[in-house]
Amino acid sequence: MLTRYAMKNDTYRQISGTEVHRAPNPNEKWDRVWKNKNRLLTGLYEYSTGGKTGYTKLAKRTLVSTATKGDMNLIAVTLNAPSDWNDHIHMFESAFKQFDMVQVIDGGMIKNVDEKFYKKQIYFGHEFTYPVTEEERELFKIDIKLLSPKEEWKEQRNVPEVVGKAIIYFDEKPLKEMPVYYKRKEEQNESFLDRFKSLFTTIIGVRANG
Repeated sequence: MLTRYAMKNDTYRQISGTEVHRAPNPNEKWDRVWKNKNRLLTGLYEYSTGGKTGYTKLAKRTLVSTATKGDMNLIAVTLNAPSDWNDHIHMFESAFKQFDMVQVIDGGMIKNVDEKFYKKQIYFGHEFTYPVTEEERELFKIDIKLLSPKEEWKEQRNVPEVVGKAIIYFDEKPLKEMPVYYKRKEEQNESFLDRFKSLFTTIIGVRANG
């Protein structure tokens, strides 16, 4: 869980995925050199993107490693594993072979909306993908819950930015929630007074500039 969180940080990903780092030594002619001890990254596994080796008296030899192939990012963890390099390669290869990333929700406008007020006005801010086997593709269910439109929403500025949520179920269990956003309609017709102000300002501007 810590590695999953850390991999969202660009700086951490760069450090974790660096094989060798050199820095000037202010007191000597030679550079200081740090070499990554993650053998998956430095030569054993082409899809390795980083990780952390470790050892404690209780957990013994430990390894947390990350790998990316296509659009799938994986994390493997082993404790007290004498052959951890091979174990991680095997786990990664098994996962890449068995699972595919499925686009459960498309980013953008939500279609097939029953409520007239929301038609062509609600959308998801981004897509959602999830790794599944071929047999699991049909186990997703999406339940969209929307706020009931209010009388004051006749004025666009009163409509909240988030008007509902989508609950994604996998195998009848809730997996993720995503906000549903409302896109306010652009004002297409200006009032007569607004048009007059605009025209008056344009005329004044032309006269002032000769």
